[in-house]
Amino acid sequence: MVNSRLPFSLKGFTLVELLVVIFIIALLSVLTIANYREGQKRYAVDSAVQRMAADLRRAQNLALAPMDLGAAPSPRGYGINTNSSNSYLFFHHDSGSRRYSGGASTILDSIFLPAGVTISPVNSDVYFIPPDPTTFLNGASSGSLVFTLTNGSYSRQIIVEAGGKIDIQ
Repeated sequence: MVNSRLPFSLKGFTLVELLVVIFIIALLSVLTIANYREGQKRYAVDSAVQRMAADLRRAQNLALAPMDLGAAPSPRGYGINTNSSNSYLFFHHDSGSRRYSGGASTILDSIFLPAGVTISPVNSDVYFIPPDPTTFLNGASSGSLVFTLTNGSYSRQIIVEAGGKIDIQ
């Protein structure tokens, strides 16, 4: 009768083979988690850029057709001010000023950026005055203003030109 049992060395996996498989699985897990976190940062910046561009366009559109506030004076313009590195203000004011000023401007909305997202430059204004609307960038009606939103190594830009063009890059 022939022994049908296999030799001891052919019955299973060796310790080295198991360690190699575990190492490969661990390496793939680490890479997946790293890419997931990078994707979260990109999503946070992309959503913040889209929101800020939409708010800039909203200010521009409101300046095209000013609201009638009844007895209150009608706003002379609408704008965005980057008041800190992690937020910006949507405002209007009734005076002839072309920049945000704490006492004279009425804040319509304070927008906070997602965690980890920062904006630069700080204390910059984009302001639209009806009826054209005329665009003022930090009080001047010429040039362009570039807002950079960053999270880690990923960043996007919003370019606002004095002619009113708002471009995302």
